Amino acid sequence: MFSDIPRLSLSMLVVTFAAAICSSPLIAMNDPVAGRWLTRDSLGPTDGNNLYEFASSMPVANQDPLGLWIIHRLHKRRAVAVPEPGDSAATLAFQIRFEPREYRLWMRPIADTNMHSDCPQATCMPATQFDVVPGHCIYSVPNTVVAVWGQLGVTESYYNPTSVFFWLGTNIRTEIDGFRRKGFFVQSHDNISASSVKRVLEGRDLVAFLYVGHSGEYTGDLLPRLTGETGPRVEQAFYRDTSQGPFYKLAGMKLLGCSTALLALQNRNLGIQTATWDTNVSTRGLFVGIEGSPNLWIWPFEDFVALPGLGGLHGN
Repeated sequence: MFSDIPRLSLSMLVVTFAAAICSSPLIAMNDPVAGRWLTRDSLGPTDGNNLYEFASSMPVANQDPLGLWIIHRLHKRRAVAVPEPGDSAATLAFQIRFEPREYRLWMRPIADTNMHSDCPQATCMPATQFDVVPGHCIYSVPNTVVAVWGQLGVTESYYNPTSVFFWLGTNIRTEIDGFRRKGFFVQSHDNISASSVKRVLEGRDLVAFLYVGHSGEYTGDLLPRLTGETGPRVEQAFYRDTSQGPFYKLAGMKLLGCSTALLALQNRNLGIQTATWDTNVSTRGLFVGIEGSPNLWIWPFEDFVALPGLGGLHGN
């Protein structure tokens, strides 16, 4: 029934998820030993006289996979995005895996180097996603990744290798390390309430959300560690709906709990849309969940499912 949906191994999942939302299609070759491009910069000396230089000779701090926008992440909640000639909000969205039509929700002008304006919003925010942005403007974009360890998630994932959470937790820790190496600001939460998780999901600086722990079988609802409060679940119907608030779709979600991908798969198979976890992810992003209940004694990752994001309900 779902034969066209990829089942991924552990190593493939780590590479696919981290690389998919942090990288862009390859358009030039770079020699990592020499630390330079193998071909000249097609834009010429617009960013310096060295036409073979990569990321201003600071590849750890700067990311420039398209040869256009330069992203300074530097482990801050929001990254600094510097345009080059010809750049637009649409090219930036393509680079960071967000929805171009939502650019006013995730893209903030922070400086106008020409006018030294105290209010760069008026001079730097493009009228449409396709308009070329002024070269003298600097912007900020979301740069925060949040990992939540749900009920039993931390204890089991660190200390009990006979538990499935040990292996699922190892996968999430690998993701966290990868995001940190790329310069993202990463937060890890344990022992927080369902209402706190919802506030995390409503974050204005959020790029990706990771979860490992219990979730409702057949429902995919997340079960954080605190269960004494009213409504201890984070319902799968939670939806970053732009019609209800200033929410943009995320670049990625990875939810390692029972049935977190089940309803999404069923909906896609039936051709219908309801608020499932994958509707919180942009069409350029990636959602990873579990179709059934992972079983350590079979292979805990056999039910992992990777889906492209829907970008909202019915194109919202």
